[in-house]
Amino acid sequence: AWSLALARAQEIEADHVAARCTSARAAADALTRLPLLRARLDREYWPSVRRAAREAGTDVATLAPHAGMAAFLATPPAPAFDERALELALAEAPSLADAHPPLAQRLEALGQLPRRPEPPERSAADEWLSPELREAAAKLLDDAWRAAWATLSEEERARVAAEAAGS
Repeated sequence: AWSLALARAQEIEADHVAARCTSARAAADALTRLPLLRARLDREYWPSVRRAAREAGTDVATLAPHAGMAAFLATPPAPAFDERALELALAEAPSLADAHPPLAQRLEALGQLPRRPEPPERSAADEWLSPELREAAAKLLDDAWRAAWATLSEEERARVAAEAAGS
């Protein structure tokens, strides 16, 4: 438990370093953007990928979820979706079993009020990685995803598809 408490304190310190390198608002917006992106992936993107994979059965060679993810994330979400995702992220309770403090504590430590951040003009991947490197990384991730999907039994695939349908 002490190591997790130390990890949470280090995360707060890392947030302060980020604020000193950019600004408190930029650091807060970056922290806020993460749970919003995770919510979109969890609730919209991955369920659609799982449905497509279930329909494809064992023939998932044409599926490339990581290659398609950037285009999905470049499409802005409905403001209501982001507002609800932000509300849920801010309501997250602190846990002694977590290495990261909840978003509300991190924003408070930065002295920033929560808000729905504007989307960046360019993604970090677009800014820092060549198109060839982005393509190679997506291919590696997609190959690993297809290999993992191939190891699932028919029953496991059906369970995944049912979970995706409930999303």
